[in-house]
Amino acid sequence: MVKKFSELLKCSSKNSFSMKSVTALRNSSSLKVVNNTIIHHFSFLLPFILRMHFVGITLTKSLKRKCSCFLLGFTRFYDRKAIFRGALNSNALCAFLCTLAYAAFTLIFTELKYEESDDFYLASMLSGAYGDAPNACTMFVNTLFGFFLKPLYLLFPEWNWFLFTQLFFAFFVFALITYILFQRLGRSFGLFLAVLVFALFGDDIFVVCQWTKSAEFLSMSGALFLIYSKDSQRYILWTVIAFVYMLLGSWVRYEGFLEMLPFMLLLYAVDFFGDLKYKNIRQYIFGEKRFVLSVFVFILILLLSLQVNKNSLSNEGMQLYRHYNGLRASVMDYSRSDMVGFKEDIEEAGLNMDDYKLFKNWVFYDPDVFSKKNVQTFYEAARDNSYGKMRRIEFILNSHRPVLIMGYPIFWAFCAFFLCVFFTNRKKISLAFLALLVVVSLYVYLLYVGRLPYRVEFGLWFGGSVALIWLIRAPQKSWKPSFNVVLLLLLGFWKYPLYASDRVAENSFCTEKDREKISSDLFYATSYTPARYLKRPYAHHCFDNLKRELASHPENLYMLSHLDMIRPQYCWFGAYKAVPVGYFKNQIFLGFWTIYWPDQVQSLKERGIENPIKELVNDNVYVVGKTVVEDESLRKYLVRHYYDSVRVDLVKTIDGVDIYKFRAVK
Repeated sequence: MVKKFSELLKCSSKNSFSMKSVTALRNSSSLKVVNNTIIHHFSFLLPFILRMHFVGITLTKSLKRKCSCFLLGFTRFYDRKAIFRGALNSNALCAFLCTLAYAAFTLIFTELKYEESDDFYLASMLSGAYGDAPNACTMFVNTLFGFFLKPLYLLFPEWNWFLFTQLFFAFFVFALITYILFQRLGRSFGLFLAVLVFALFGDDIFVVCQWTKSAEFLSMSGALFLIYSKDSQRYILWTVIAFVYMLLGSWVRYEGFLEMLPFMLLLYAVDFFGDLKYKNIRQYIFGEKRFVLSVFVFILILLLSLQVNKNSLSNEGMQLYRHYNGLRASVMDYSRSDMVGFKEDIEEAGLNMDDYKLFKNWVFYDPDVFSKKNVQTFYEAARDNSYGKMRRIEFILNSHRPVLIMGYPIFWAFCAFFLCVFFTNRKKISLAFLALLVVVSLYVYLLYVGRLPYRVEFGLWFGGSVALIWLIRAPQKSWKPSFNVVLLLLLGFWKYPLYASDRVAENSFCTEKDREKISSDLFYATSYTPARYLKRPYAHHCFDNLKRELASHPENLYMLSHLDMIRPQYCWFGAYKAVPVGYFKNQIFLGFWTIYWPDQVQSLKERGIENPIKELVNDNVYVVGKTVVEDESLRKYLVRHYYDSVRVDLVKTIDGVDIYKFRAVK
């Protein structure tokens, strides 16, 4: 072969060479064996050769002639079609292109939106909307992730980096899972499963986003990459990728990472029982020393990151914020109590049910009445009067959750992967039933404690599905590409309403019907709603006049009703845009989980306000939203605790939203 190459280089001019030699060389079996190696090394030499020949470095005529002759022969020897076919033979490239096509198609033809309002306000806190600069410290997101986002907000303040970062890493999750499926199961059958992953899990990541779902998705995917690294030739690379994803999942939301821990253990159990090389765990540990060591290294890194986050939130302001909102969440989100006993306990402590109802309706920014001590009383009363075991079991038995689950695409994804295990690895079907048992057990537990929003359910089915994916084997018979075509057609009919949803052209007006649709429970609900994936979360510049009104009077303080204003504020910016620094400094909720946030406390101090609800009667302080005004509950609260008489005047109505002024009457 070397001799034939030397003959090729002996041509007498740069435009002539032996076609006979090239033909012989093309048909050489020995060259076919090493041609990939030649291409690899030549890719490094080619730029240098081109630079020497064309830029003008002094070379002899003979050497120039030989270089030109070699390049011309090489380009004719490796025609473009062969190079293109070689690129398509790369599983990594094909996985990337498939994911790119899916992500581009989804983001272009659908309307990305948040499942809940929490994501929007978390992003606002990180972008500095309540203070004077982007802030890396929040209660829910690890400070290390905040420090990673802060430079992006400083350099490009107009974009929502909290969302974009999650989408960026989620994109590569889909690409890497597709690559693993190609490597383990073959291109055709792997593509079949990858399409199922895209279609049945992708909408919850790319269409209706939620940070808890992202944390679950990233964490469990990282666990899959770590188990794949065990037998990979590129062990270090895959281990690093796994560490990055599991850490990122824990940083986005640690509770989401914790939810995935049972499924991580399930995944490793599936790997242990599915590998016939080891008879017991001791043999597995010693046989997989490198993998076990990696797990311990990750645990140490995780604990270190948690300690760093804890130290960064140790100041007095953050401690108050975290403690207060922890109590608030325990009362609002987790309590199931007998109200008769609850009422007796709080009245004995000097509190009353009218105040508690305001608290439950997100009106509690009063450091005197709703102090940390009094909220602690609410929590203890709710805990002491919590429903008993039999009542909770009754809730489980009467739950309509099984009916709701039948409508989840993520549930059908689990079923599809379960069937794949049944047909391709029937000997391990008992492990598939184990995955189902883990999911059902966690469902029962979460129903028992009364905390099962859809974002948590997503993690249960995704975690179980990843364990099933690891059990699937390549089919014994060759997989027909026609099966993939049929699947794409079926999914196309099913997905057509999503991609052809109500994409109405933007107009310069907004109807009352549009505002009612935005303010309905369709968006920011805790349960699965198929219509939410189809509809737009905003349309026709709704609430733009309200935005201009509040922004044009920075001297005023607007106290916002929670249920009236979370959707208008989201409509002003959407999911992609970041709220500018300081934009919400004069817009404070009467009660929300941003209460006692240090940036917000500082903004109020700059106005000389220490008790926002008590000081509603001050000049330049207004209430926006009628929910807490029309039933007079807020006015009665002020009379009950602070003033002899309070008058409420409607100042103006803008975009269907009422603005009120409270005045103390002597």
